[in-house]
Amino acid sequence: MPINALIFEAEELEFKARSSGSVSPTGTHAASLITLYTPDAISVAVGIELYATSRKDDTDGDSWQVSYNGPCAPFGGINDGGATFRGDVSIGVILKDYKLYVTQYAKFRVVFSGVDVYVNDSFHISLGPAVDVTSDALGPSWVPIFCGLVSMGGGAGSELPSFPPYVPGTPYEQHPSATATVSGGWRFKKDGVWHSPPVAVPPASTVAPMCGPAFGPPSPPYPPPPTICGPFGLQFADSVVSSSTWGTHLHMRADESLDVWASGFGAFDRTEKYDRQGGTIMLVPNLPKGLNRLNPDDFGASLFRWAVPMVRGQSARHVALNDGFTSNAGTFNSVAPVTVYDGPASVEVGNTNPAKLDILSLPSYSIVTLAHSKYSNHTTLSGSTGTQDLKQEDLSYSFPTNMTGPSSPVAPYMQHAELEPNYFNSILCHPWWHFGHTPGDWDLVAPGASVDWAVYWGPIREPYLAAQQRRAHNVSCPLEYSAHTPFLDAFDSIGNSSGLRWVGVCRWKTQTVTPPASIALTAASAPAWTAEDDGATFAFDGTGVTITPAAETILINLDVGNFFLPPYQYPAICDRIRLDWITDNVAELKVYAVGVGGKRELIADTPSLIPRRLPAVRDERYGGTWGSDNGLGEADDGGTDLFTFGQSAAIMANSERVTSLGFLIGRSVVSLQFELTVEDVAETVKIKYPVWIRSEGPKRQFWESGQCVATLYKDGPGARLGNHIWFDPVLGLLIPPAVTGLGYKNTIIDWLLDRRVLLEGVDPVTGGTPNLTTELTQLFDTFEGQSIAQVDKNSLSFLLPQNNAIANSWSAALVNTVGEIPPLGGFPHFGRNVVTWEETSSLSNAVWVESHLDKPLIVAGGEMSHLHRPSGLRVTSPVTSLSGWSVSTHKTLVDNFESPNWTIRRGDKEWAKVTPWHGYMWAGGEAVAKATSGVHQTRDTKTGFRYIAVSDENGVKVVRFRKGVELERETVALEAENVTGAQIAVGAGGVVVLAWSDGESIRIRRSTSQGIKWEDESAMPIGAGSWPALATDKKTGIEYCAGWTGSPSSPDASAPWVLYRKRSKTAEWEDLGEIASGPMSSAGLEVGGEKGNLLVFAYADDGLKRRVSSSSGSTWEDM
Repeated sequence: MPINALIFEAEELEFKARSSGSVSPTGTHAASLITLYTPDAISVAVGIELYATSRKDDTDGDSWQVSYNGPCAPFGGINDGGATFRGDVSIGVILKDYKLYVTQYAKFRVVFSGVDVYVNDSFHISLGPAVDVTSDALGPSWVPIFCGLVSMGGGAGSELPSFPPYVPGTPYEQHPSATATVSGGWRFKKDGVWHSPPVAVPPASTVAPMCGPAFGPPSPPYPPPPTICGPFGLQFADSVVSSSTWGTHLHMRADESLDVWASGFGAFDRTEKYDRQGGTIMLVPNLPKGLNRLNPDDFGASLFRWAVPMVRGQSARHVALNDGFTSNAGTFNSVAPVTVYDGPASVEVGNTNPAKLDILSLPSYSIVTLAHSKYSNHTTLSGSTGTQDLKQEDLSYSFPTNMTGPSSPVAPYMQHAELEPNYFNSILCHPWWHFGHTPGDWDLVAPGASVDWAVYWGPIREPYLAAQQRRAHNVSCPLEYSAHTPFLDAFDSIGNSSGLRWVGVCRWKTQTVTPPASIALTAASAPAWTAEDDGATFAFDGTGVTITPAAETILINLDVGNFFLPPYQYPAICDRIRLDWITDNVAELKVYAVGVGGKRELIADTPSLIPRRLPAVRDERYGGTWGSDNGLGEADDGGTDLFTFGQSAAIMANSERVTSLGFLIGRSVVSLQFELTVEDVAETVKIKYPVWIRSEGPKRQFWESGQCVATLYKDGPGARLGNHIWFDPVLGLLIPPAVTGLGYKNTIIDWLLDRRVLLEGVDPVTGGTPNLTTELTQLFDTFEGQSIAQVDKNSLSFLLPQNNAIANSWSAALVNTVGEIPPLGGFPHFGRNVVTWEETSSLSNAVWVESHLDKPLIVAGGEMSHLHRPSGLRVTSPVTSLSGWSVSTHKTLVDNFESPNWTIRRGDKEWAKVTPWHGYMWAGGEAVAKATSGVHQTRDTKTGFRYIAVSDENGVKVVRFRKGVELERETVALEAENVTGAQIAVGAGGVVVLAWSDGESIRIRRSTSQGIKWEDESAMPIGAGSWPALATDKKTGIEYCAGWTGSPSSPDASAPWVLYRKRSKTAEWEDLGEIASGPMSSAGLEVGGEKGNLLVFAYADDGLKRRVSSSSGSTWEDM
């Protein structure tokens, strides 16, 4: 496909010339068909020629005859006939298995297996061998043999028979007549159905004037000539009646009469009359030529349109009169413009068409000639004197007679020396060959600093709408990545060095996939299961994983969303999971969803066949798609996180994360964690394979750019496409795929592999039915190319608008840029069903374009984010989106000098600095947007773990870092309301101790598993207090906790700090009484001193105060 392209195929392409006529008593009727094409820019060639005629002749005898000259015919052609008169005579040919290709060298290739000839509707002969011919140029009239331009003609001729000498006193009269109806034409059969495009006959209503001067205009100083008028008042009859390329085209007739009365030798009255009409037509398909918008609501594009020429039709009336005394004759002309010249224009197109696109709604008229002649001559003769009364009127019409304009009437690369192909190639018949996306070397970064179109603007697919001062996101047109870019660059059609860039697509293959409703893991996912600290080994069978524990409490990780193991990236479109296990030997099992920053949230602690919703919870960490560098080396176009816990750059450099970012708030999971406590370490535990379940909610698309699109599910996940590169011409197939910013054209291979891993959950190459190799052979033939490298080349893919009427489906357009030349009238494509995007049965010459102006700002969760100018002015507006997501959009004015210092805000926080040129998707950061009640950290010097306790109105969570740098895990130590503070410490034996206040009492929890699992001691308070201060003595095992006993509603009031002490693991907490007094504040308690025998308490009371105890907290003194 992508090294060449099949753009049209038919089981049969049929041509026929049929004449149906009557003759009395003698005469002929005939029909002819000729296909025309242009082998070069000068000459016109005949491809197929058919002729059928029948004759009545009282002298030479009746006859009929047919002939065919064209492909596969022998020298002299195929001829047949007979010695009878036929009222219906025809000859037809069928080109079998017809295929029309476009090659990567910008030429046509025509292939068909042979020709069948039919005479009078009966099979006559098969001709061969197969035909394979290549053109010398690219354009509508350059398709070899048949380009869509077919001339239909013929005629009806009546003849006066031989008659005897006049016999005086005996009247002699003859009234011969003939008619002919020419039918046939051309049509094609596809999938067993015949198709024939409609045609339009040009208006012939403007006819030559009825009266005019004899012998033409006067020449001064001569007096004006007399005025004469048509004696019969002829008008055009229905000579040309074509409405389709297949059917009835012409009605022709000829009526003759001769009446003679001889009164003697040399004396007679003689009256001769005839009435003849006929015509010819070159059939030009007249199909819809419109601009169809794939995104009708926020469309924006800047188009160039070549000139609309003035095209005229001409009518002439010739009159000749002789009344026996004077003779007058004259021809009166009328030249009627069918179109008015309009010069080249650049036009910015929105949701509706401006007047400059009116040419798209004009009919593509066929080329016609019409003729109607009437004659009457009455002569009397008596001896040497006589009179004559002659009347003759001839009316004719032809279209077109010329095409004019101040500049070339046809785009330079479409010009031809002859009128007919020049008209056929013109904007009237093939408009999209005369349109292009307006290219420009617009300024970037600074005024006067223009950047070449081919370097930046074309590859990034963001043409600048200068009149509106907006960038468009061009989705459907490859621009700089078209196979025909070199061909178009050879013609400076627009007066710009970048040349023409054709508009839209029309021949794409639609591929629709419905992801499976669920995917269960299998033993194939075994490498994704790991146990921390070698705490277990695994055995996999057909139903699940058997765990052999090495410790009482173990943590098992299951990697989610990679490119090597099932279900690959399928979980990115899931919002539920089924978790089940056998409870034998399970003391406790909790399953957590883990996000990209280590955020962990409980999904299930009991087995069940009922699916569990994936959690959508907050996370301090955040990241957005602004982490990509989109500047192509020409602009500073990479966003910056404004908090140190922003992870945008890392996420957008990770091929697994660019699809869904990985934050739990967007129901995106990077791993599952199984926290398992067994009853007996010597026994095993069986966990059944988890089952991922696809989101069922409606979904909506938002294009961040012309390259990247986000598909959001209602109350579900969001999945992005556009940043993966699956194939490199040098490196070959890339698994995992490489990651890219803007400036890349997503290929067909990118879609086929993304589809497999994301929507089908199978191996990108060997998975699916069929696998990739087989699918390529089903999509494309050998001339198009069937290897991965060939299919990747010159191709484009993009998601088509999703219609939720088709539940859960995803549809993509597979575009071969070799085949995406503008529409051809002789080889029409089919319309599209706007729900399924499959072809309909309606023929079309329209193009489809997707080009957005709106730039979305998408954030997971219910709180809207907005884009602000550096001045602080907000430019985005909320749009109706799906619950679970918040979307605002903008199409603010830009001059392309913007630096990435526009801010993304949500709530009262600025989260990132970006440029306003694209849309963005982001997630996370919710917890930081709220004020925290307390943050406290400690370090275990033995293990190197650092623990941070964060408390707010929702409870306490503990974050563990390894070596103080690498985030390992986040656990929720407490879910409770009214938490006013939390402190954390490491005690004897590495026990992690957590203290907090519920506003009235101090409470304690411990973890003996390094923060993984927390003991439930929250039911019993250790003593009064609304703010804690915690310390542990690692040598003695004593735990200390001070509590401020004032009211949180009066934080400035002075109140006592009371100390509680626990001497051992089994001891009760002791109340040691007041140790200090002051307002509510964060305080510190520490075991110190050279011998570890001092207890130091630091607090605030009109400045920093410290007190010390050397008696394990029993007595205190100021420091």
